[in-house]
Amino acid sequence: MPTYTFKGRNRLNEIVAGERVAADRAALEAALRREQVVITSVKEKGKSLLSLQIGKPRERVKTKQLAIFTRQFSVMLDAGLPLVQCLDILSQQQDNAYFAKVLERVREDVESGSTLADSMARHPKVFDQLYVNMVEAGETGRARRRWQRRMGRAPSGFGRTDEGREVRHSSSDTGASGRDGL
Repeated sequence: MPTYTFKGRNRLNEIVAGERVAADRAALEAALRREQVVITSVKEKGKSLLSLQIGKPRERVKTKQLAIFTRQFSVMLDAGLPLVQCLDILSQQQDNAYFAKVLERVREDVESGSTLADSMARHPKVFDQLYVNMVEAGETGRARRRWQRRMGRAPSGFGRTDEGREVRHSSSDTGASGRDGL
């Protein structure tokens, strides 16, 4: 049986803390309730904060992770891989469990008939409105190649020249109108 550490207040409103062995958390709560202790916190002894965080995916995707995903996605699409297969491969390669789950859901939505932009729009914590709009513009077909080149560098602000050097892009990349010529 596991050992639990607990904190609570007794009927005199005094703080009570201790350790108890119980079959489960519910059994511990019932035993303390019989002793008229109102529980404020309970933790299973031996479970550190680190072990609790390992199982729980972080609900955040860093800009660098999104930039890497976008570049890899673009290369895979240029190579002729199907969209659903690209999403499946990239979701399996993700170190961030939350991002992998989001990509898996996007893949499922695309498989069921949604557009890529609509699927990504359902996850605003990961894909902001600008990203979704650029994907939607790329899906129209007319600006696909330009979209893929620009998306490969958009999140991080870096891209590659034809010679392979990495360069910082300025606002002049969008042209005089600022609308990418669409």
